[in-house]
Amino acid sequence: MKFLILIFATPLAEAFTKPISNELTFRSSDQCSCSCPKCTNTAHPGYCESGWTYYNETDACYKNLLNSDFNNAEKVCITTGGHLTSIHSEEENFFIAELARSGISHTDCCGWATWIGLKRYNGSWAWTDGTTVDFVKWGPGEPNNWENSQDCVFVAADFYADQKKAAGHQKWSDYGCTVSMRSYVCKKNALH
Repeated sequence: MKFLILIFATPLAEAFTKPISNELTFRSSDQCSCSCPKCTNTAHPGYCESGWTYYNETDACYKNLLNSDFNNAEKVCITTGGHLTSIHSEEENFFIAELARSGISHTDCCGWATWIGLKRYNGSWAWTDGTTVDFVKWGPGEPNNWENSQDCVFVAADFYADQKKAAGHQKWSDYGCTVSMRSYVCKKNALH
């Protein structure tokens, strides 16, 4: 059995036009010059299950769900394979607020609010998914831990009819975890 080993020191087209010899010639690396094309990242973008929205910047899937207190919302998110959303940039915050926006100017306390996964544990803020708190978007005067009872966080996804509070649009506020908010957003890794 014979093996043919080609070492391309000449252009590829020329190598295939010359007759093949029965003898093998080995050359040292200092006699050859090779150049390889640069590889570009051709990884396929992620995708999501039906009902979820893919966000390219985070390579994650998001789903806006309705009416829950914080702890039950987190439980639902866990059953779907994720957690209440963590937010790590201004762009992701905008994406979350737009995803959860109903388009209605609300007058009640919770109709314009969407739970996110930030919670106070022993005086420190932490994301329920365990990621680092590296971005915050607190509204004016927040967090205030009113009556020492506000350990969970929502984003103001819709405008509040009271113009004094409108400055908090797409900003965060701490609030009581047992209050049922209009919506909450789950986040999980995209499929590949």
